[in-house]
Amino acid sequence: MENKATVIALIGELGAGKTTFVQKFARACGITEPVLSPTFVILKKYGNLIHIDAYRLKNSAELVALGIHDLMSDPNNVIIIEWADRVSDILPDDCITIHFEHVDETTRKISIE
Repeated sequence: MENKATVIALIGELGAGKTTFVQKFARACGITEPVLSPTFVILKKYGNLIHIDAYRLKNSAELVALGIHDLMSDPNNVIIIEWADRVSDILPDDCITIHFEHVDETTRKISIE
């Protein structure tokens, strides 16, 4: 098996719970600093947890320019990408994909591939 980062692709409409998922994931990893959506900075690192928000990207080339391939080559990294469907052409085949759907105002349906 090739040594590389674990990539988790989050897909769902606005307000479906993607950022909340990342916040809870980070807390479970022992990260105590506030985890905010990196919508305007695109990429935020919390040690080996890398949080990416692809919402504002025009294409995956912009993520490549930020060094995504180097980040994905480090087996110590866990990379979580919100709006991952916007950069799906550069995601590894074995990435974990999580779909978020609104059921109602307080309920979400989550499916994992």
